[in-house]
Amino acid sequence: MEVTHLLCIALQRKSQDILNAMHLVSSTTKLLKNFRDSGWDDFLVKVKLFCKQHQIDIPCMNAQYIARCGKSRSNHDEISVKHYYRVDIFLATIDYQLQKLHSRFNDYIVELFVLITALDPRNGFILFKIDDICKLAEKFYPNDFIE
Repeated sequence: MEVTHLLCIALQRKSQDILNAMHLVSSTTKLLKNFRDSGWDDFLVKVKLFCKQHQIDIPCMNAQYIARCGKSRSNHDEISVKHYYRVDIFLATIDYQLQKLHSRFNDYIVELFVLITALDPRNGFILFKIDDICKLAEKFYPNDFIE
């Protein structure tokens, strides 16, 4: 997936600052969610075009899906090929990517990283924000700072 590939490359740069990395994670998550919710039709058009250009047979999407490799759907509802590719492949893959991103960069971690950028000494503490430091202390170290 191009979106996650670009994020991966950006996060591997040694010059990457934390704040920019967190914005990249956030925007990538939003793009993936948008792609999941409304990207299927455009994606399917691109896949069909790719198949035609490379002379790959395109299955009838309205046909009944028949499981291969020993998986039997005899006790399950009949599903179409289109349903299989959309739900079991497309949505499952995006959900997996979103789950991996969330497990590594959950809201708590992202907020923590954004707030600690206020403590970055580079460029004469250019990112220094007293409000962020106070929020960091209140939220993540409430027992260490008493008024």
